[in-house]
Amino acid sequence: MLENSLSAFHFQRGFTYGDGLFETCLFANGAVHLFDAHITRLKYGCQILSLMPDEIAFDNLAQNIALLVKENQLGNFARIRITLVRESGGLYAPTSDKANILITAAPSKGIEQTVTNADISRKVLLQSSAWSSLKTTNALPYVLAGIEKRERGLGEILISNTNGKAVESGSGNLIVFNEVDNVIGLVDPRPFGIKGVMFQEISDWAMQANLPYEVNPVYQQSFQRLQRATSILCCNSMRLTWLNQLGDTPLDPAPCLLYTSPSPRDRTR
Repeated sequence: MLENSLSAFHFQRGFTYGDGLFETCLFANGAVHLFDAHITRLKYGCQILSLMPDEIAFDNLAQNIALLVKENQLGNFARIRITLVRESGGLYAPTSDKANILITAAPSKGIEQTVTNADISRKVLLQSSAWSSLKTTNALPYVLAGIEKRERGLGEILISNTNGKAVESGSGNLIVFNEVDNVIGLVDPRPFGIKGVMFQEISDWAMQANLPYEVNPVYQQSFQRLQRATSILCCNSMRLTWLNQLGDTPLDPAPCLLYTSPSPRDRTR
């Protein structure tokens, strides 16, 4: 078929070059959870990729998401994906910086909690770049990590950087608790990986609750150090995954430090 006859004409560059960004959000009880944080990250990505979405469309995102959920009768919870791609035109070098927005919605049960095993990826290494901290529509490292996870029969997989330090999991950021130190350690994945909105939410929650926590640079997180942890949480905007085993090392999937405090999963705004 001719290129200009594609039904998704305005989203061609997202299809042909992965030239775009996306956010996955939880819609809960009438609003998008952590909406401002998602939009802030999306706008930062637009600056890096020189994308110019329509300001009116951006300003109306929250209302349009609520309308989409209502019209499709998805109830109190929905999984929302905001995809933003550059307008068609050009080959590798685009002819426009204008960007189009696509919103999709799917049923959800809210933020899920799961317990599973994990191991470190043997095939995927994350590299530092100007775009490595962005949620781009070209997510090949995470796709390959997901394939490896499936092939090895793992519930979760952790990904290292080129220096052999654990950066994040295949589905989110790492929160590490060691009962010896009695400190919540939040592994900042930058500049190799993506800092999630739930990562920041848990950091803010720990500070407001006066809990002992520290944000650890990724270069400190060797696989051996993670194996000495008492508990590890993998988090994203839709799911909290507690690890009960890392490699051959058993872990506590229910750390008292987090479970005795108000949980961020119950908060929406």
